[in-house]
Amino acid sequence: MLLDRRILEFMTPIIAAQAPYLDPTNPASHAERRRMLAKQHYQFFNSLSYPSYPNLTESDAQVETPSGSVSVRIFTPPAPAPRPGYLFFFGGAFWQRSFDSPDVVNACRRAAAEAEVTVIEIDYPLAPEYPYPAAVEAGYAVLQWMFEQADSLGLDPNRLAVGGQSSGANLAASTALYSRDHGGPALKLQILEVPVLDLTGSHFIFPPNQENTTDSTLPADFLEVLTIYGVADHVNEPYVSPLLAPDLTNLAPALILSAGDDLLRGDAEAYAGALSAVGVTVTQVTYSGQIHATPGLSPLIPAADAWRAQISHALQTWL
Repeated sequence: MLLDRRILEFMTPIIAAQAPYLDPTNPASHAERRRMLAKQHYQFFNSLSYPSYPNLTESDAQVETPSGSVSVRIFTPPAPAPRPGYLFFFGGAFWQRSFDSPDVVNACRRAAAEAEVTVIEIDYPLAPEYPYPAAVEAGYAVLQWMFEQADSLGLDPNRLAVGGQSSGANLAASTALYSRDHGGPALKLQILEVPVLDLTGSHFIFPPNQENTTDSTLPADFLEVLTIYGVADHVNEPYVSPLLAPDLTNLAPALILSAGDDLLRGDAEAYAGALSAVGVTVTQVTYSGQIHATPGLSPLIPAADAWRAQISHALQTWL
């Protein structure tokens, strides 16, 4: 299935504008590259007409983690307490920041409003300033905080979920594993959108005739991510590559959404298969003709709107 023309029209200038700052040879600091990428991301996605949700209450809090205090943004619907809680991780290759981007904020708002759950978005510590395992430990700390502060947050501690997009989906899956392994809060659901789940790159599905830019079989920008995140020597560890975890039993049911024209589709399909093989309930859907950025394009692409609606339905049904 060919890409929707509207995707090409919208994404082509974004890709062109961001390319210099995604180039591993760019001499600018990671902080400067991050700042420019976030600025451009906000500018482009702010041009879309996302709906408003005036009945939601939005507030901020600070949570202590092993690497220091992190900010969280709390999206609270008018539904009576105790409400389910959904911990959300934004994407950005573990070093970029999309916490404030309109597409990410809309994803949180829409889930809170439609599913009547409290969504808590974590501004987790970014690499290279805070390499692995800082983000995973921060995610677990916030999940524990949600459980321990359930009364003050209006949450039901027995109805908690995690989710995220891209690298954020990796952190969500890793947090689910980490919580299981460390006797943390039991989860009811994990939602993984366009997830990267095997940082060896073994499950990537490359477009036909893609040109490699290094002697490696992996793209140069992906190899840079491994270095920035500090996991070049840890790619086989379960909290880096959840797909390679030796034990995937006793994990929460999973909704895994992937895009047909995304090299990470292989990760999504393989993780769904691995979870199913050990008895974990999984719904895995591939949206044909869509790309890695599709989850943020709901005002533009019907498939993206259906994507967001499916997440709201899953949250409402499972929680």
